[in-house]
Amino acid sequence: MGRPKLSDGICSISDCVTHIYARGWCEKHYRTWRRHGDPNAKLRGVSVADFEADTKRCSKCEVTKTIDGYHKSKSTHDGFYPYCKDCACAYRSQWAKDNPERVRATNRKNLYGITPEEYTNLMARQCGMCAVCQCWLADLPAKQVHIDHNHDTGKVRGVLCHSCNAMIGHARESIKHLYSAAYYLEMHN
Repeated sequence: MGRPKLSDGICSISDCVTHIYARGWCEKHYRTWRRHGDPNAKLRGVSVADFEADTKRCSKCEVTKTIDGYHKSKSTHDGFYPYCKDCACAYRSQWAKDNPERVRATNRKNLYGITPEEYTNLMARQCGMCAVCQCWLADLPAKQVHIDHNHDTGKVRGVLCHSCNAMIGHARESIKHLYSAAYYLEMHN
């Protein structure tokens, strides 16, 4: 894309006599618009309260919306992200679709505290198979591969297929229930 070139003419913002940089504005007003969605945005001494009932132009979809259509941000001068909530949500959704393995790795880390390396080691210890029924986990869709953990301590026990994970969950992780179920099946088969 590159940097816009200076052109002849004066900035279209009133009381500004600087040469045009891009979009009919000088460099200062252009950069202010890029950051805040408005070339006339105040840069100093602005509190979030000043913008409560104000509007802002989304730098992605270029639609002017009220401030409640933006997430708050501590890193911008006006206290709000440059993208509206709709554009931010669409971006996050698209990113998640484009990066499913990174999303799964982040979820494993946040939910179970295991890194991608620890997950790989866990799968290697189980030879890529379900710890209970020994089916190949690589043959299953990613959504049917579950990390089994103790719900009381949070300790990870292994990787299971969906069926085995559901079986343990329905038995409420009770060894007694599982032995009773095995005995029942043995007696009636």
